[in-house]
Amino acid sequence: MVLCALACGDDQVADMDGDDSDAPAGSGDGDGDTRDDGADDVFRFAGDSGAGEGTDAALTDDTGSSGTELPEPVVGDGWLRFQEVEPSEEGAVRLDVDVPAGADSMVLTLDPRTLPRSLALVALTAPDGELLYDFRDEETEFPYQPTSLRNANDHLPYSFMFPTNPQMRLQSGTYGVLLFVDDPSEPVDVDVVFQQLPGGDAEPRLGIVLWFADGTTMDAAQARDDVDFQDAVDGMVGIFRSAGIRIDEVEYGNLGAGDETLATVEGDADLAELIAELRGDSAQVLHVIFVEHMENEAGNTIRTRTSGAPGPPAHPSFARRGAAVIALDTLPSSIRRMGEVLAHEAAHYLGLAHTTEIDGSHDPIVDTAECPADLASETLPSGEEVLVPADCSDHDGYNLMFYRPPLGSMDQRELTNGQAVIMAVNPMVRWVEP
Repeated sequence: MVLCALACGDDQVADMDGDDSDAPAGSGDGDGDTRDDGADDVFRFAGDSGAGEGTDAALTDDTGSSGTELPEPVVGDGWLRFQEVEPSEEGAVRLDVDVPAGADSMVLTLDPRTLPRSLALVALTAPDGELLYDFRDEETEFPYQPTSLRNANDHLPYSFMFPTNPQMRLQSGTYGVLLFVDDPSEPVDVDVVFQQLPGGDAEPRLGIVLWFADGTTMDAAQARDDVDFQDAVDGMVGIFRSAGIRIDEVEYGNLGAGDETLATVEGDADLAELIAELRGDSAQVLHVIFVEHMENEAGNTIRTRTSGAPGPPAHPSFARRGAAVIALDTLPSSIRRMGEVLAHEAAHYLGLAHTTEIDGSHDPIVDTAECPADLASETLPSGEEVLVPADCSDHDGYNLMFYRPPLGSMDQRELTNGQAVIMAVNPMVRWVEP
């Protein structure tokens, strides 16, 4: 398909019948657990996890980060960096972000540095003065909806991307950004990476590096030679190809030589320590780390974690600081389903939310179908009724980004044109002349 990048109407969606013949048919092994940690609540901030506590009271006005003068950034080619920004006593970090002419998207990343703390987006104002988003106002339906409102855990950076819907346009000029830090005792770093789409016949391409933590049952060499694993990678490549994005390189590496403790992730601190192993100069590629086993803070076994939606963009000017993390011991036996898991997490990192969440909420992209909550057929032990993919087969149950994988032979490989565009304008994607 050809991406109509940031120029499509609501009724223009991707043709999902693209060439995917190299991906083997799914065996329908019936894996029914969710792909992600719970319902990915970090991707739809609920206000009960630290970053929202006191936000309404502390940030009742838009006073600056540490006084009346806003910090000045270091300006590079396609990026800005605000270094050692002092939050106000209330935890406010206010910045003016100057968007250059011609930029089509931006990803802002707030880094907690060495101090674990919750980070959140509070408000965003456009160059023309329009208030695009304000977390404190629950009554107004704002034109901009972030995919993530806070960092995935207190040890990791927080990123948000603009736009999150192809119907919005990034304007040149100065955006006002208000952020919140729950512990203002030390400075934070902020950077912004821009994407400018070229004209002509350029096409979007993505590089991926698959890392294997020391101590896992599969290392980089084994993964390269494992037929089933390679078929799963081909399935991921095929899903992205159907959305018009070419994965033109897949590299393999081993992570943390001599430290087998990295193979088991038990909570947020372990996850941050694992991702910290990636620190160093970063090529413009997406990093995926495989561990053997992973648990959340509550001690529950989980399949995947991602640094955010979007994750901090890999960029030659910044250290590597984010990844999608997948536990080998929870991967489905279906090769086709494995490919969907890989593609789902990569799509999160590029900025996509779940099309439908466990609570019936939906992503901000206009052309993704919305499954009505009243179709829910499964009842949780708590008594809550939730949607499963089969309930939404006439809506978004087949979409790659539905919150939950299906039972049986039902596929989840579809992506709309709107989803394809949002991924393609992420600054991690390279636009290359064929």
